[in-house]
Amino acid sequence: MGGAPHRNARSWIALVLGAVSLGTGLAWMLAAGWGVAPLDAFIAGTSALTGFTVGTVIIGVSLVFLVGSWILGSRPGWGTLIAFVGVGAVVDAWNLLVFDFLGWSPATWTIALRVGLWAVGFALFAGGVVATLASDLCASARTRQCDRSILAHDPGHGIHRRSLR
Repeated sequence: MGGAPHRNARSWIALVLGAVSLGTGLAWMLAAGWGVAPLDAFIAGTSALTGFTVGTVIIGVSLVFLVGSWILGSRPGWGTLIAFVGVGAVVDAWNLLVFDFLGWSPATWTIALRVGLWAVGFALFAGGVVATLASDLCASARTRQCDRSILAHDPGHGIHRRSLR
């Protein structure tokens, strides 16, 4: 695994909280039954067809992407592995422990409650994405350098580092 092996405690906290938030949000959006992003729909459908848990499919699909990025020359950082395993584990925890074992079934709720669950799930999902990206632990050092170069030297689009601060 590439990338900087350690940042600071704040980065690792952001990564872990981001994975928990992202996984919780995804589990809630799936439970609400009002739709998810295309990749998440693929993951949920694959789970339904194969019998594997949603979290297991998340980890499996993410491993395929991880290997693909490695083959293409972008060595992922440890944070990438931690993030998708964490998200998969959190989604499974919600689905297996809360929705199945405890019997908390949003499918039986009123439409208004399900829409509310979906909206809160979406907010958690989005916040998890932001926290995970803000941790700066999920991309390789090369990807971060490319991002810096693009932001600093993209006169064709007028995006400069100073305008993003």
